[in-house]
Amino acid sequence: MTCVRSVSYRFLHNSDIFWEVMPKRGIRQGDHISPYLYILSVEGLSAIIGRNEEAWLIHGYTIARGAPPISHLLFFDDCYFFFRALETEACSMKRILQRYEMVSGQVVNNNKSAIIFSTNTGRADREKVCASIGVLEIDKPGKYLGLPIFVGRNKIKMFGFLVDRVGQKVQG
Repeated sequence: MTCVRSVSYRFLHNSDIFWEVMPKRGIRQGDHISPYLYILSVEGLSAIIGRNEEAWLIHGYTIARGAPPISHLLFFDDCYFFFRALETEACSMKRILQRYEMVSGQVVNNNKSAIIFSTNTGRADREKVCASIGVLEIDKPGKYLGLPIFVGRNKIKMFGFLVDRVGQKVQG
């Protein structure tokens, strides 16, 4: 907050300064420093997750044999976490997020959060994980940035709309 409160904004009109404003409530959306502060804060979250992986408290998702596991994907306003559908790992993830909230001041909105399970996860395990992490399960995952969140075996069916769209652009 020292970085934020030490800044002042001046309103100019025809080279005349009308008044000066000192921010008091933090950084607003659109401030130039906002992306840098986000990167600094999520770097801490990433480090906490990494330590929990090293301690075998959570396990990421491996997309192919020999590939490193993916435990999290961090975007500017979205985060994806991957872990086994076990109550112990859900509790570990909950503790990670609570620690991050305490340190960063950012709070996870459970109403905007959801959890998706693989099809071979049993109902009892799903209920335990949802209860321990405090997030609801969704059945049909949608799209993110225009692409499907889940891709099954039929890639042609899943990505056919992209081929059609690109074809229309090329013809146009």
